[in-house]
Order: sequence, then C-alpha cells, then structure tokens
Amino acid sequence: MSKVISARVSDDTFAILDRLAAGQDRSRAWITARLLDDAAQRALEMEAFVAQGIEDRDAGRTVPHDDMIARLKARHLSPSSK
Repeated sequence: MSKVISARVSDDTFAILDRLAAGQDRSRAWITARLLDDAAQRALEMEAFVAQGIEDRDAGRTVPHDDMIARLKARHLSPSSK
C-alpha cells in the first residue's frame, strides 16, 4: 500500500523533477517517489553507520588520530599503494 504526501520544493527542484520525468517518460510523482525512496534508504544506512561508530567508540574500538594519520601516510607512501 502506498501513501500520499505533499512537499513544497523550490522552482529549480520542480524543474529538475519535470526534466527527469520527461527524460524517463514517467510522471513527476513517480520520479519524486523513487528519489524519496532512495534518499530515505541512504539516510537509514547513514544512521546505522553512525550508530556503529558510536558503539565502537563506546567499546573502546578506536585509533588515536595521530596514529591513523601515520598509518594513512605510510600506506600512501608504500610501493604497494602505487
């Protein structure tokens, strides 16, 4: 089942939605729904990523900043990274 929502968007965004819809031979509503679905999924993934980072921090699974920078520099300068 689907639900109907409404949102105010800028004139520029409206024009983009119309352009995408015309280019894909779809309705503006279809394009908007697909874009919103994708954005919502990415937001959930980012939320889980951040939660994992907080969990790791709280559990002490961290690397001091200076150590991480040193590791990255060593990796970048190593012959195997080229």
